Amino acid sequence: MAMSRRLFVLSAAGFAVAATTARAAPGDEIVGIWQGTLALVSGAGLEAPGYASPELRIVIGDDGDVQVFMAREDGRQGFEEVKPGSFRMGRLGPNVVIVSIDAFSPLGQGWVETWSITAALRGADTLAVVFTRQVNNMPEEPSTEAIYSIVHSGEMQRVLPDHV
Repeated sequence: MAMSRRLFVLSAAGFAVAATTARAAPGDEIVGIWQGTLALVSGAGLEAPGYASPELRIVIGDDGDVQVFMAREDGRQGFEEVKPGSFRMGRLGPNVVIVSIDAFSPLGQGWVETWSITAALRGADTLAVVFTRQVNNMPEEPSTEAIYSIVHSGEMQRVLPDHV
């Protein structure tokens, strides 16, 4: 199997992550459209202020591109892309790490939000997934309302392009 190596750097608000990835040739089994509703994980340090488990769709391209979608919450059918263009992916064989970090800071107040999705093939049509979202509402005093983490875990299923 032909493999290529590349280095990518994701930086935002002074934060940098560097990772080396290996990418299999086009046609690798993890390339495709994945969809499912993950279970909310509870535990020490995890908060979910009124947050429900969303239905997610992840599109992994053979060119290293990735898009993340959530089911619409406005009563309409379908999915809406989350943070268009902000997600980056590292991939090694049947595993991927998908990350996005962004900020909004009007008039000296704002937030920083980090999304991390790790996934591994569990079968030809099943993806084991852990989705973490961490929000820091600044410059509020640190508290569970100002800084919180949400974790979801479960499986996503492959969706054929003509079924989306």
